[in-house]
Amino acid sequence: MPLTFQTLENQMRAVLNDVYFGTSKIIIDSMR
Repeated sequence: MPLTFQTLENQMRAVLNDVYFGTSKIIIDSMR
């Protein structure tokens, strides 16, 4: 299956979302 630019962009977006939500969860937990 050839890796198109679209799927690559979607993967990067998903990773960034995971990192973003993960760090905000850590920050919120540490503020409690």
